[in-house]
Amino acid sequence: MRIDPAPAVRRAQELFAEGMAPKDMARQAGVSVTTVRDLIRGCRSVGRNHAPLVAMNRSVVRAVAALEYRPPDFTSGFGPLSASTGTKRRLQGLWADGYPGPWLAASLGVAAPRVHEIMHRERLLSARTVDRVARLHEKYAGVPPENLGLNAQAVTAARRAAARKSYVPTRCWDDDTIDDPNAAPEWTGRCGTAEGYEIHEREAIPPCPACEEAVRMPVLNGARLRERRLATGMTVSALARGARMDPRTVQGYESGHRIPQPHRLRALATVLGVGPDDLCTVELVPPPRRASRARAVARVLDGRGTEPRRGERRVPAQNPR
Repeated sequence: MRIDPAPAVRRAQELFAEGMAPKDMARQAGVSVTTVRDLIRGCRSVGRNHAPLVAMNRSVVRAVAALEYRPPDFTSGFGPLSASTGTKRRLQGLWADGYPGPWLAASLGVAAPRVHEIMHRERLLSARTVDRVARLHEKYAGVPPENLGLNAQAVTAARRAAARKSYVPTRCWDDDTIDDPNAAPEWTGRCGTAEGYEIHEREAIPPCPACEEAVRMPVLNGARLRERRLATGMTVSALARGARMDPRTVQGYESGHRIPQPHRLRALATVLGVGPDDLCTVELVPPPRRASRARAVARVLDGRGTEPRRGERRVPAQNPR
């Protein structure tokens, strides 16, 4: 007999929200994992289509509706389960070093999709998996894949894919912190400083949160300045006169083409009757690029400074005496 599955749907979704795995629910209720997943979604998957759950076998509905929450069993057929944080970081680090997914899978003795599951989905892993990944990481961390004769195109593709996903290379993790969920990688050796952010840009490494925070600073928001000026009924000329600056300078601030010095920002805020922070927003302000200047200096030192590249200032070469 088939009945309305609403009670089973509600119970399955409640237990899933509490952290109970579908396979544990299925084992306790004596039904398939697919059935439990359909109840959690509230629909049945038919190929690529989804059909609503209108009716379900009465025994299944009653069994699922009567489920009780049970904490997960932290054991498996291969020993106790462990947190996957360090294992994920080790695999992602090897991938970022250039080791392709199929090679990692073959080295671990698993199928290629299993590597992706470990890196992206699994929260708990068996002791055997953790040990295998740890030994693989210990053996190949810091070893260029090219030294093993791996295909150059596959190595390049792996590095690019890892960069898109912001995977951290093995050299950025310390053995004492790689398993700590709250630890952050040391990308550059100067992370947390403006110099570290420059290294990120120079080496084409995605900026880490610490380096981004180091270059965040209050910046005058031209839209806020204009909005506050209009709210007080002041013209550009009146604001400039009160702050003792040229009206064109104020227009440059409002358009975002100019950045005021601290004393000028305070003067504008005083005239408008607000604090300097009310006119600013915290933004990412990267340090100035010095690449073109460095190239120009290098050519001067080499005696090739007479023909600067486009956009670079001509620097005359000095003849040695």
